Amino acid sequence: MKQRVVVQVLIKHHDKYLLFGYKHFDKHKEGYLDLVGGTVIGGEILTAGLKREVKEKVHIELDDRDIRPVDFDSEVMTYKGKMTHVIFLRYFAEIDHESAYTNKKNKIYWIREGELMEHEFTRSTERFLRKMALIA
Repeated sequence: MKQRVVVQVLIKHHDKYLLFGYKHFDKHKEGYLDLVGGTVIGGEILTAGLKREVKEKVHIELDDRDIRPVDFDSEVMTYKGKMTHVIFLRYFAEIDHESAYTNKKNKIYWIREGELMEHEFTRSTERFLRKMALIA
């Protein structure tokens, strides 16, 4: 079975959390919100991979001092047509600016804690938000 390591971060700015919405290119995630992140490239330092993914997806540059590891999780799922053991390593970062943006294929959302329950999330993001006691 293939294995894939995914690094993700929950970014907070004041009382809002940044979540990532996929459109069109990923039919399994379309309509669901996810944490910002992606796959670690072989040999890449985990936090370097996280910072690279965040910069690529939402154009925010995180500093190592901003990033705090908080959780891990795993799930066996079909990824690119093959059964894959996906390992999620999750971080938290608090930033002092709200200058994120993304390409036209995707969308970003700044959501207040009290409004999180109004949205749908990928399975792994929902598990994480429950562990963080941000949703019931």
